[in-house]
Amino acid sequence: ALSGEGKILALQLDYIGNVGAHPVSSAVLSNLLRMAGPPYDVPAMHVKVRGALTNTTPTSVYRGAGRPQVTYIVERLMDLAAAAIGLDRAEIRRRNLIATADLPYRTRLGLTYDTGEFSGNFETALSLIDWDGFAARRRDAERRGKLAGIGVANYLESPGAAPYERTDVTINTNGKVRAVIGTQASGQGHQTSFAQVVAGALDVPMESVSIEFGDSDRIAGGSGSHADRSMRLGGTILMQACEDILRQFRLRAAERFGVDARDISLVKDRYVTADGRSVGLFEVASEAPLTATAEISTRLHAHPNGVAACEVEIDSETGALEVTRYLSVDDVGRVVNPMIVEGQLHGGAAQGIGEALFEEIVYDRDTGQLLTGSFLDYRIPSTMETPRLETRIEECVAASNPLGIKGAGEAGITPAGAVIVSAAVDALQAFGVEHLDTPLSPERIWIAMNRGEPNTSARA
Repeated sequence: ALSGEGKILALQLDYIGNVGAHPVSSAVLSNLLRMAGPPYDVPAMHVKVRGALTNTTPTSVYRGAGRPQVTYIVERLMDLAAAAIGLDRAEIRRRNLIATADLPYRTRLGLTYDTGEFSGNFETALSLIDWDGFAARRRDAERRGKLAGIGVANYLESPGAAPYERTDVTINTNGKVRAVIGTQASGQGHQTSFAQVVAGALDVPMESVSIEFGDSDRIAGGSGSHADRSMRLGGTILMQACEDILRQFRLRAAERFGVDARDISLVKDRYVTADGRSVGLFEVASEAPLTATAEISTRLHAHPNGVAACEVEIDSETGALEVTRYLSVDDVGRVVNPMIVEGQLHGGAAQGIGEALFEEIVYDRDTGQLLTGSFLDYRIPSTMETPRLETRIEECVAASNPLGIKGAGEAGITPAGAVIVSAAVDALQAFGVEHLDTPLSPERIWIAMNRGEPNTSARA
């Protein structure tokens, strides 16, 4: 429900999801239930989420786990609402984004957003995509026989995840720092990021730090890598363990000098007495290892957020769609390793492009046989279909953890489907198309184009 000025008055959402023969996890449905509405100011909500058991493949979670779905629903509603009341798609979003002055903001579904620059990031994305100058690019595409469209979508996550994590950090007598931790990488580069945290906290060379995971003989406990949790929780306990190491270092340095621990000062990686004597961290550890354990059993809630914008071109004869430009502005909290974060965002965006354009589970209607059971039939995007991905990373730190991490693992995929469909529908506005289901196959687009005669006056 909207006011005459385009302000959201209420949101009602009724979602029925196919969970297959049985769900391995309910995360998709539970995230939908928690996250409807963000990052918009929605005064009233009624959200109903149901899972339907069907005679299809059992379902589990995939990157995003409900976040892309609820973002898609809300952002499509924003586009449809803008069309219904005659507002620009950017303007209706602008009028409803949560203001920075209203933070912390508690949603009607019980979440609290502590930090963010939702409006600022939105305007940055519009500027980077040159939203106001798109009409000229649309006309240029028409001269080439293409139908061009532009889209924008906001997103805000609320990572869940298992709350337990543990690390054991040891400085050995040989001057090497060994950190054993339960969460582990599956291509995200945790070895590098975790080592950066430890090296920075202890003020030691990164080359002296080794990160170990994946061996249950050495690791006492942990909950793995999922839901944007590894750096937020793992980084927190690594910091806590390093702080304990430094506390022990101070006590042993003071004992070595025969002074009170309050009478020595830490200068880089050495404790110094008032008369100039000093000892280094590795010197103290060479006498006996320094070791510390840290555990956590809380989720440390944070809310990665941002904006995606893209442009597409559709072949007016075949319906084939190409994403010609894709960019995002992403607030992931503090960034430990910019290259790794950018890789996470790009990887998620590529997966989202695949979901929007190609990926579909298809069964034979007569036999129930799965027809897309291999990558010969289940198409995923290659570099040919993936445009150059542009990313602007913003760092509005989270208040829930000492590093200020929000998370980047699922940010890239979350707005992708919504923004690409928005752009595709915009490209087809002359044909009276209001909505398209994914995947946006040439056949589906061609059918939508040929349902009626084009109205050339609808093109801006």
